[in-house]
Amino acid sequence: MGGALIAFLNGQFNQGIDLVLEAVHFNEQLSGASFVVTGEGKSDRQTLHGKAPYGIASTSQKAGVPTILISGAVEDIPELAKCFHTVASLVDKDVTVQMAMEKPAVHLRNKTKAIFQKLLK
Repeated sequence: MGGALIAFLNGQFNQGIDLVLEAVHFNEQLSGASFVVTGEGKSDRQTLHGKAPYGIASTSQKAGVPTILISGAVEDIPELAKCFHTVASLVDKDVTVQMAMEKPAVHLRNKTKAIFQKLLK
């Protein structure tokens, strides 16, 4: 349907994240930023195909700002490490999926604190 509209109405196709980044003036927000933090429920191969974290990381990289990805779960995909400065999962050897689902704010705060302590050393 989208392809037909583009073909017959001289429209253009945009990734949803591109529209959001433009709407919030993301490039302007990057000015002076030391890093960007983004995330999603689960990071996997689909993350690398136009999902919000990838769009954020791509835009941030162009501005020379590193991006930290914190997700509920992360598949072991080497390409993620090429797109993001840091990739972290709430689920790890100490936190099960069940624990992360029951208290996401606690585990997100703990993971974020650990990342920043490591980065600021």
